[in-house]
Amino acid sequence: MSWSLFTKTVDELAAYREKSGRQMKLCMNYGGESMLHPRYKDMVRYASRKGCFDLRAITNAVKLTPEIADALVDCDVHVTVSIHNTPKSHSAHYKTYSLLTDRGIPLDGSIVREEYTDEQVAVELKRWTEIVEEVRVYPAKTEDNHYINYKVDDPPPCTQPSYYMGILWNGDVYPCCHLLSTDFRGMGNVAETSVEQVWNGERYRLMRSHELEDAPCKGCEFW
Repeated sequence: MSWSLFTKTVDELAAYREKSGRQMKLCMNYGGESMLHPRYKDMVRYASRKGCFDLRAITNAVKLTPEIADALVDCDVHVTVSIHNTPKSHSAHYKTYSLLTDRGIPLDGSIVREEYTDEQVAVELKRWTEIVEEVRVYPAKTEDNHYINYKVDDPPPCTQPSYYMGILWNGDVYPCCHLLSTDFRGMGNVAETSVEQVWNGERYRLMRSHELEDAPCKGCEFW
């Protein structure tokens, strides 16, 4: 994401937060590893200076540096470490332990069961719960975007469009991260219009009432 689009988006989110009175969690990543961005530290600090966001970050810790760790601590960012396979887990655990835990930063973790056996999951849970507050285990997905061995009987109606806005690097907006790998065309673009116009736009209104005809949500295994 360009710096100009980032600051525009954050400014508009802050203005809408003041106007609406809604509490906002601003997660500094979406659909990738945001610490690859050359201005990631600046982005975290810019959002923090607004003084109105509950700041979050999700990372695999590969690009976690002492400088980024300092920015996360200074800005009171809650960090989730995402662990996808065993070799990367050891590196992520070491970096998280050495750079974040001694700084007293709020931490949790998530494991995606891509290459884990049940025994390995147990080992990873023991390892990570020694340094983080919580670890969530997510099922793996197949190439055709279905979960493996995951079934929720009588799931409740999805409420995510009422509180969730995912913004990609180019400004495209999605109401759910599970739609990124589909042909869904999204909800609008904050580079072309404002955050408030997208959030209160027709596509979001139809999505919330389950009337958006091109939404590929029927049969969703997550909800």
